[in-house]
Amino acid sequence: MALLSQPKHSDLILRAKEQGVETKIFHNSSIFVAIASTGLQLYKFGKTASIPAWKQNYTPTSFIDIIAENQSINAHTLLLIDIGLSCNDALNELEEANKDKTKIDKMIVCSMLGTDKEKIYYESMHELKKKAEKIQAPFCFIIPSDLHFKEEEYLNMTKER
Repeated sequence: MALLSQPKHSDLILRAKEQGVETKIFHNSSIFVAIASTGLQLYKFGKTASIPAWKQNYTPTSFIDIIAENQSINAHTLLLIDIGLSCNDALNELEEANKDKTKIDKMIVCSMLGTDKEKIYYESMHELKKKAEKIQAPFCFIIPSDLHFKEEEYLNMTKER
């Protein structure tokens, strides 16, 4: 008798899609569970950081240090966005704080995870800025590390779904 490893939910969804089977994911009430909709392997996430709303004399950029630390160990970074901060403003803060300190080719924006209005965007920051006005709160950013081919396949399949 052979023991089979239990497939990850993203692999099950890919298999179902190949067979024409419709799927729906019901998440627990945590963003740490809901980000599984991206197809990223959850054990590949490093530290989580937050992007706060900048004020006139308050422009913290410590989230860039966490992105860099995670990149150094090839880990994905989940960025939580301050309530009330628009997607466009959050993208601008990320770009302003980064100034080429870390490499961000493509990133993921998750909007309204766990709802019927869920959207996942996998684009360059430039492309995301063009779409920022239509991205609804609540949302979060993910800066992916090197992607496993199944993660990339899943992200490309779900691109702006």
